[in-house]
Amino acid sequence: MVTENGERALQWCFTCRQADDHPRHHHYDDSGQLVSRHIDCCVQEGCPDLSCHALLMTAGDKRGAELVAHVEALALQAQGVSNA
Repeated sequence: MVTENGERALQWCFTCRQADDHPRHHHYDDSGQLVSRHIDCCVQEGCPDLSCHALLMTAGDKRGAELVAHVEALALQAQGVSNA
């Protein structure tokens, strides 16, 4: 999530209870509650659509700012934009 001034917003992870600006998977749990988890925390909890598993397969051990850069590069690649 990005704030109005272009900075990444601090968010809470439902699994590890850390608040930071690292990438999250937002989804609804079985009770209909919106859940926000770090990508790796979501994998640990059993990602409901396996998207976090797929992302970490391409990201390796990247976390935090490195994972943000990786996700942004994948988004650009999907749009056919070179980030070089």
